[in-house]
Amino acid sequence: MYKRQGGVFGNALFAVMLISSMYYNTGAFNLSWDMNKNKTAIKDWMGLSFYIGNDIFAWSLLSTVIPIPIRVPLYRKERLAGMFSAHSYYFSLWLGTHILTIWYPLIVSAGTFYFMGMKDESAANFWDWVLTSLLISVTGSSFGFMWGTFFNSDTQAVSSSIVFLLISALGAGQFINLGKTTTIVKIVSTITPLRYSVEKYFRRLLSNNDMWRPALLNLFAFNKGDDECLYVLIMFITFFCVLGWLVLIYKTSKL
Repeated sequence: MYKRQGGVFGNALFAVMLISSMYYNTGAFNLSWDMNKNKTAIKDWMGLSFYIGNDIFAWSLLSTVIPIPIRVPLYRKERLAGMFSAHSYYFSLWLGTHILTIWYPLIVSAGTFYFMGMKDESAANFWDWVLTSLLISVTGSSFGFMWGTFFNSDTQAVSSSIVFLLISALGAGQFINLGKTTTIVKIVSTITPLRYSVEKYFRRLLSNNDMWRPALLNLFAFNKGDDECLYVLIMFITFFCVLGWLVLIYKTSKL
């Protein structure tokens, strides 16, 4: 347990140093009528929004997709022996893992915020930045648990989840501007949790930048708003958690 805690804290501190060095003072750039300089600043803002969201989402997903499939042989024996129910097994594992993994997004988001040089360094903007990280982390880990219930092999679960991460990157706008894309990509974007966290991060960077904020949000099709992004992420968490629980119950009934 202590080794796993050390791994979480060590990885989080490394991510803080990496992100802070890559995007140091990125948010302090003043947009002007010089479009060449503006393009550089906007690319950095988008890069930061995607990088931190994808880092936390991928870390949380890959940390939680293994526990259920890797324990399948032991789970079958103990379940047939009547040691516990599928409900208690799933939710105790879900809760216990989150108590450990939740430290990663907390440290990464809190540790990087004041290195970004944002115009709005208020407590409200800080906590919204942290909240976004916590939500996308729990979304990723809930998806990981759900995805793990579909497989009896941890190798298959991990390899297939990596494919989902690539699709999520497409839907979040890493490879293409969501404001100028096809209908299919827009549909993928709508059902991709990462897309909503990227918008929330981008909105935090644009806070107190009233002159350019509406145009930039419209340019990248970030038009959902903070509240809608928040509600959608909570819905994803609930959906993934409940679906994983139901799949495990179904598979347990076939033992």
